[in-house]
Formats: sequence, structure tokens, C-alpha cells
Amino acid sequence: MLKRSIGSLRRRLKGVGWLSDTPAMLCWAALMGVLGAAVVILFHEGIYLIQYLAVGKSVRSLT
Repeated sequence: MLKRSIGSLRRRLKGVGWLSDTPAMLCWAALMGVLGAAVVILFHEGIYLIQYLAVGKSVRSLT
């Protein structure tokens, strides 16, 4: 089912040339960078939350 959906999406987007141009690729790269940074921040906040729930305090700094 996923393979069929991806194939259908590829066929629909095949005629859209601007999605593969250099400016579009830079936009996609910037979007992925921002999303990646957000995931890292959420991951760290999750670690602090687990520490707080398990121990009652969370150490946010090494100093």
C-alpha cells in the first residue's frame, strides 16, 4: 500500500519541475535543518522530564 502511494505521488509530482530546482532544494534543506533541530531540542527536554519524574530534580547544566 505504501509503495503504491509513493508511486502515485511520484507520478503526480513528475510534471512539477520547480520541486527539483536548486532554490527548492535549498528550501527543503533549510526545512529539514529546522525540523532536525526541533527534534533534538524536544529529545533533550524529554530527557530532563524523565529525570525530573524519576528523581524529583533535573540537572540542566554540567557546571
